[in-house]
Amino acid sequence: MTPEQRIKAYGMSDSLPKQTILKAGQLEVTYEYGAIRWIRLGNTEILRMVYSAVRDRNWGTIEPKIETETIEIHENSFDIRLKVNYDADPIHFSADYRISGTENKIRFEMDGTARSTFLKNRIGFCILHPLTDCVGRKARVIHPDRSVSDFSFPEQISSVQPAQDIQSITWEPQPGIEATLNLTGDVFEMEDHRNWTDASFKTYCTPLSIPYPVEIRAAETVSQLVELTVETSLQSGRTADHFEFSWNPDQVSAFPELGTTISSRKETLAPNEIELLKKLPAEHIRVELKPWEDKFSNEFEKAAKESHLLGWPLFVALYLSLNWKNDYRRFTELCREMKVAPKFLLPLGKNHLPFTGFDELEHQIRQDFQGIQLGTGVNAYFAELNRNRPAIEKADFVSFTICPQVHSFDHASLVENLEAQAEVIKSAQKLFPGKPIFISPVSLRQRFNVVATAPEPEPPAGTLPSSVDVRQPSVFAASWTLGSLKFLAQSETSLITFYETVGWKGLIQGEIPPDCPEKFSSKPDDIFPVYESLKEISGYRQVIHSHSSHPLRFDGLVVKSESEIKLFLFSFSPEDLKIRIGSGFQSKRIRSLLYPTKPEGSEKILKLRAWDLVIIRLF
Repeated sequence: MTPEQRIKAYGMSDSLPKQTILKAGQLEVTYEYGAIRWIRLGNTEILRMVYSAVRDRNWGTIEPKIETETIEIHENSFDIRLKVNYDADPIHFSADYRISGTENKIRFEMDGTARSTFLKNRIGFCILHPLTDCVGRKARVIHPDRSVSDFSFPEQISSVQPAQDIQSITWEPQPGIEATLNLTGDVFEMEDHRNWTDASFKTYCTPLSIPYPVEIRAAETVSQLVELTVETSLQSGRTADHFEFSWNPDQVSAFPELGTTISSRKETLAPNEIELLKKLPAEHIRVELKPWEDKFSNEFEKAAKESHLLGWPLFVALYLSLNWKNDYRRFTELCREMKVAPKFLLPLGKNHLPFTGFDELEHQIRQDFQGIQLGTGVNAYFAELNRNRPAIEKADFVSFTICPQVHSFDHASLVENLEAQAEVIKSAQKLFPGKPIFISPVSLRQRFNVVATAPEPEPPAGTLPSSVDVRQPSVFAASWTLGSLKFLAQSETSLITFYETVGWKGLIQGEIPPDCPEKFSSKPDDIFPVYESLKEISGYRQVIHSHSSHPLRFDGLVVKSESEIKLFLFSFSPEDLKIRIGSGFQSKRIRSLLYPTKPEGSEKILKLRAWDLVIIRLF
């Protein structure tokens, strides 16, 4: 691919980091830019990923830069040596790593040194355990004092750490396979990563019970060792990679209500932008309001005007302070003045958490806004809802947000984390039985740092804000969005708000160019692939449940109207794949969002090209 093709495909002009397949005895692993991914014994995934992280006082992850790298590869062993720098003022940290594997053992060694004095929340190894081969399975922990305790990887998403004070952990991913992690250099514990829609459990250091941030002084050192040992009586061997996509026409879910958020740009939508957006299957437009702020009236007026022009009712996330009666009065006065009646209202309290005066205010809201749908929840991730569970008796719905990049930012991690979106819906439905679950909004990057311990700095000149993802105008973003829609819809989510209307966090660029065009590849009037994909869903009211044999390589979404079925098939792979369509297909129309020519295929086999998104109208 040329740099221009790569930008269109996955949002970056550079090639993605190389992935190298390595062996450690019977174990197969993938090495990628300083990390080990997908440690497998045959078809059993032992660990999802092992990597090292440096995280600042706001839990921001400092990007690693590999200065030197040597890799020795043998038939059943390997040895990797790295020198890595982590630089983001005031943080300057260097580490030497050695990753080696042989005879079903893999060692991860770190010797790091602070080159400046700074505040940190974490420095050290993180180990991700996959869901499929862990959920519900028993494990044994040896603690630093040599005591032993047992636990099970939780099925319901846990709001507390499933295991603490870990020096060693042993579990059976499958019968006949025993895995052991030995950890030295710090105290480790485990959290349920599904709280943030990461498809894993994470074993990490340092325990959250120890106050943070912590100052690390210049010249201070950090040394850690993680050793994985796998014992088995089984013969390794993986089944052949047959790529197959299928769906069950008898298993369907109703389409959730879709909507979007008002743009964070200052300018109101222009007529041409309005006409484009009205072609989408959207049924609401979301706005967040804080009545005590000086800009409250202007923001509300802009939202009300755009709601009217688009013909989409308002979804209002209304923050209420300690002086909430005055806040609510200001809001209702402005609603009357502008003749606005929101369709949805989500009162929010301090730190984006549930509003504690909900029961006291509920009756007044229903008197002021006849027929309104009134919800409770958080303007944050499921983690915050799981830890701060509101009363739901008087609420019509429960709402929280989704972002795939709280902890990791690479393409593979975003794809991995799609399956966890179904997990949070399943857990939310158990926590709040009988209440519709709203996901509002979904964004590619964090819109703001929910857990910041200090004010977030302004981005340096010539750089993108942390809330902007360069992949927003790419085909990859559209594919990821369709994957999100698949997992949420198949889990019976009632409402989803995707992205913003226009701009670099939007569905289209709109008439105004991005502020930093040298970093964000978009021009005025550009229509993003995510817009094209969502527009193709108009008129379809059901999602047919479907299955990908290799969801980390490709996946699909199948939608149904009264008269036809439409298949969206999308690649997350840098290689061409031959996909067997399990249900067979005869197409009325087939088109690619990435390539100028039609995909090749027959009734049963489709050649899905690298990073492509294919839309097929079926008979």
